[in-house]
Amino acid sequence: MEYEKISICPPDLQELIEYANSEKKPDDDFNFDFNFGVGLEDLKRQLRYIAENCTDFAQNKYGSGGAAFSKYEMDFTQTLYFRIAEGKITFAANRLVRALQGVDAKRMRICPICQNIFWARRIEAQTCSKRKCSNNFHQRKRRIKDYEKQLSDEKAKLEKLVLNLNPENSLISDQKKKVEKLTNKIKEEKIKNGNL
Repeated sequence: MEYEKISICPPDLQELIEYANSEKKPDDDFNFDFNFGVGLEDLKRQLRYIAENCTDFAQNKYGSGGAAFSKYEMDFTQTLYFRIAEGKITFAANRLVRALQGVDAKRMRICPICQNIFWARRIEAQTCSKRKCSNNFHQRKRRIKDYEKQLSDEKAKLEKLVLNLNPENSLISDQKKKVEKLTNKIKEEKIKNGNL
């Protein structure tokens, strides 16, 4: 399936994402239209679950068919509202369900820098739209590349030392410590950047 390069987040979903990322307290007033009983913490938990899991499902990592299903157990009782008009039953879905219906799952993400939920306007976007997050992410990527280059150089030095010196020589153990330290720095940076 070919994806559009740029996609605008549906307004209803954008409003819910902004509310979930806000610093509001759960009891702050908001025109939320959630069928009673679902508050800010539930919204954050649900959107975070979707952002963390739906990209894998959209990329079909869990099956070879054209669709993948996920079951998410919510810890509240959902009230189901319906009405009968002109002899037909219609159901009123809560605002989150309406906002998520039919959206591209690959575009719901969590920023590895600020941990906010965001809509990836560009399919290749790695962070939210805050310049600070983008700069931080790319600095970390460059730092990882620099550490990997240093690690390669230090490993080459270690190999030369092992070939030319006695295995008990302190230079070899010092070099091994440098290699281990750089390896740990790379792991730390990758964790900070969301396991590049």
